[in-house]
Amino acid sequence: MSDARQRHALLALLMLLVQLASLQQLTRIPPEIVPQLSLMLPLELALTLAWALIFAWLAVTLWRGAQTRRLGQALAIYAFVSVMRLLLFARADYDRDRLPFLLLTLLLAAFLLLRRRTRNRRESEHDCET
Repeated sequence: MSDARQRHALLALLMLLVQLASLQQLTRIPPEIVPQLSLMLPLELALTLAWALIFAWLAVTLWRGAQTRRLGQALAIYAFVSVMRLLLFARADYDRDRLPFLLLTLLLAAFLLLRRRTRNRRESEHDCET
């Protein structure tokens, strides 16, 4: 397995751990706070569990040598969904104040991924020509 695939598999495992920590945190919300949440708790639990399963599947498939493109796509979708969820459901000033930073970070990450993809395509086309 190449070093890049190992790093990508470890990144998928890290994202899995983040999702599992979020699941644990969601299960510890006191019942008296649940009505105050802007997003329904069962929906939040289902989304977090779905992302945990996606990142677990990606970690296993990457460890077995699959293409790393899927991880980039999953991370981009995860970031987009997270920002959109904040845009739609943010109530606290803290969440609203960090939205410009999150949007800028998302745009920068998308730009870097696109730049990397075009550079890799150019390199592969150059390698094919020689």
